[in-house]
Amino acid sequence: MDVLVIGAGAWGLPSALNLASRGHRVTLVDQYGPGNPYASSGGTTRLWRAADPSERRARAQLRAIAAMDRLGARLGTPVTRRLGLLWRDDAQLESTRASLDAVGSPYRPVRASEVGEVFPGLRPDGRDALLVEQAGVVLADVLLAGAMRSFRDSGGRAQVRTGVAAVEVSGPGVTARTVAGELLRADHVVIAAGPGSRRLLAGLGVRLPLQSYLEQVVHFPDPGHPDRYDRFPCFFDAPSGDEPGIYCMPAGEKGYKVGLDAPLRRLEPGDDDRSPVEARTERIRRRVERDLTSIVAVPGEQQVCSWTDSPDGDFVIDRLSDRVTVACGDSGEGFKFSALVGEHVADLVEDRADPELAEQWGVARLPEEAEGCDVRAPSAMGRH
Repeated sequence: MDVLVIGAGAWGLPSALNLASRGHRVTLVDQYGPGNPYASSGGTTRLWRAADPSERRARAQLRAIAAMDRLGARLGTPVTRRLGLLWRDDAQLESTRASLDAVGSPYRPVRASEVGEVFPGLRPDGRDALLVEQAGVVLADVLLAGAMRSFRDSGGRAQVRTGVAAVEVSGPGVTARTVAGELLRADHVVIAAGPGSRRLLAGLGVRLPLQSYLEQVVHFPDPGHPDRYDRFPCFFDAPSGDEPGIYCMPAGEKGYKVGLDAPLRRLEPGDDDRSPVEARTERIRRRVERDLTSIVAVPGEQQVCSWTDSPDGDFVIDRLSDRVTVACGDSGEGFKFSALVGEHVADLVEDRADPELAEQWGVARLPEEAEGCDVRAPSAMGRH
């Protein structure tokens, strides 16, 4: 088939690669290019939790680990690092333990008084934790660069700086009209355009209950020792009382990367401002200074990126017709599933998708009519 993939990010690029490697003629378009400042996912590393209070999500994450290994073998370089992740919680710790037991994923219980032995300098706060052994980081920049090279080597055609204004189903195929007025025709289209997916789908008469947000992360480097945090585990500190959770991971020479699990603001159409908010930086810095005492609490590089939430905080990946497949609603967790989503989307295009994933991520579970996620707060990690 001639397949057009809109969006060259964490889901669109692996999808395009899988389709091209299966012999389809694939054109990949993106308004800015992989890893751009407006992408839903970017930076050198992304958190790879490999755990969830939901057994179904934990099982999908286990499958994602195997898919990441397959992708790394195809690219000739690892796309993940298994550093372990310390999950500290009270409300969902037992259900997280139960889901890991159910899927056979290894972990180690950590008492509240011992967390500083697993994560150097972590301040105990009375909550126990789990050390999830298979967790770590996705090497986001390595994955995107390698997938693009492999995509082109597989015969794929990439058009960056190509924004898509609208998609139409016309006769036996589909036509995408670019912002510049170019018409791109194909047998099938994959819409993986992050926050832009909702607009393109609405043009096809498909209205999904999605809401996009902006979030900010801060890197804390140690200039005198750029590799100081390379062997630190990742860390998820679940919400406690009125205090939101934080998620943390090593990010190479950029230092230790920390994000507050709370949106900066809703992402509205036309909002192209990706400037860090100083008040958020200071809030994260104070949290690091208080709780992560071995991290040098001097902010370095800061990054603002987008994510798109669904009503249940799970993905929206489905074959809507024999001409249209959608992959959107990353809910802030898209990169850790990028390899698995790439395989699943290619299966959907070929109309032979895995039934379990099709049920979990399909649109049939969503409300029939909704304009956004106004009726609920944004999804929090471990609290879906």
